[in-house]
Amino acid sequence: MKTYISGQIAGLEVAEFKYNFYECQDIINHKYGGEWINPLDIAPIFGIKKWLFHMAADLYQLKKCTHIAM
Repeated sequence: MKTYISGQIAGLEVAEFKYNFYECQDIINHKYGGEWINPLDIAPIFGIKKWLFHMAADLYQLKKCTHIAM
C-alpha cells in the first residue's frame, strides 16, 4: 500500500499546512502503516520552485500510489 497525502496548502500559513500534512502522516501511518508520499517532501522538477514544476513532480509521485488520504 502506498498512499499520497493530499490537502490544502494555498491560503494557509506555512506552519499551519506543514503541521496539517505531517500530523496526518503520523496519525494515518500509526493506524494503517504502509508507505507514504507527502507532497511537502517532494522536490520540484529541475529544482524550479514554481507551481507548475511542483505540480508535475507531485503528479508523477501520485501515479505511483494506490491510495489517497485527504
